Amino acid sequence: MAEGSLIAKLDSALNHLREVERERNEAVARAAALEQEIKELRGLISVAESKAEEILKGMPMGAAAKPAETSYAPPVSAPPPVEMKPPAPSAAFQDFSEKPPLQNPAETRRRFTQVF
Repeated sequence: MAEGSLIAKLDSALNHLREVERERNEAVARAAALEQEIKELRGLISVAESKAEEILKGMPMGAAAKPAETSYAPPVSAPPPVEMKPPAPSAAFQDFSEKPPLQNPAETRRRFTQVF
């Protein structure tokens, strides 16, 4: 019986060791990814510093040099909605009601020759 509990303890210790090893591998991978991000950020910072130096070289320096006043356009707002009123029903159908219906089919073909 002592051997069985010893084997169970060794299995438990082995499982715990595997868990710790997996966590260590994850931490190492995360550290490597963070180091890569640090390298990229250092490169971006150096590019930003050089651009800032270029910009500042073109600007006059000293106490007498004042920055030019910058004027901004006023914010643009959306135009007010246009109120669209539908035409009165009597005005919409007035053209149709004044004309008599066509009686001759030949006249219809003559007027509507284009196929849609």
